[in-house]
Amino acid sequence: MKNQEITEFEIIRITYESPKREKAIFTIMRQSGLKLSVIKKLKIGDVEGILDVHGNLDPNPPLPSKITVPNEKTPRFIAYESIYYLTEYLKERRKSKQLSKEQLLFCARKKPTKEIDTKNTLRTFRETHPKNGAPLSSLTRFYQDRAKEYETQLKNNPPKDDEACRKLYIDYAMNPLDIEPSTSKRIIHQQQNETRKKAMQITQLQEQVDCLEKKIPNITNIEQALRTAIEKITGKSATEYRIEWDSQKADKTE
Repeated sequence: MKNQEITEFEIIRITYESPKREKAIFTIMRQSGLKLSVIKKLKIGDVEGILDVHGNLDPNPPLPSKITVPNEKTPRFIAYESIYYLTEYLKERRKSKQLSKEQLLFCARKKPTKEIDTKNTLRTFRETHPKNGAPLSSLTRFYQDRAKEYETQLKNNPPKDDEACRKLYIDYAMNPLDIEPSTSKRIIHQQQNETRKKAMQITQLQEQVDCLEKKIPNITNIEQALRTAIEKITGKSATEYRIEWDSQKADKTE
């Protein structure tokens, strides 16, 4: 029984029938490969972009979001489903206490400074899982199976930085691990990420335009300088000089 695999259908059903906290835990396990013993010690600040600088939940965290695991050289990542369930769980926690990056990512109910009791999490998994079903560890095995190509790339072509690692996750792991039916919220989230990227590009272009405007002299100032120069040289206003110049041209033409 311990070696029994878990199916996509079972994972989706277990997730839907679990409380908000367990929804997030189970989904993070199967999208990052992290064990429950590691997840229960994570801090909110270990998950990239969940909280903004003011301690509020960011409506548009990066996709995928990076998880920095203490004592691990390579970061882990989670995709839309984990981000969505984690955000929903933290929204519920925020009702009773303001969130901070130093707090535990998952905590005992009504005790924000106490780690979760893994026995309760295991019990929830068993209660929502069919009889004779796979154990909780099958979620991490699910990750290992679906992210096999990603892990191979990490081993054979070690990324130079976290962003290169993120790109590998997007290319080789994110789609195979994102198994729930597509929802409008997921589409909206992806559109928001695209909008944010375009906004950053527009900002960069505006900065370049501002820089060019500082380097290029003001046209009005150039015109004024020419008028002043004409008056000094001819003793006439620029308008008078222009009328005289046009008159001379007309005489030559005749």
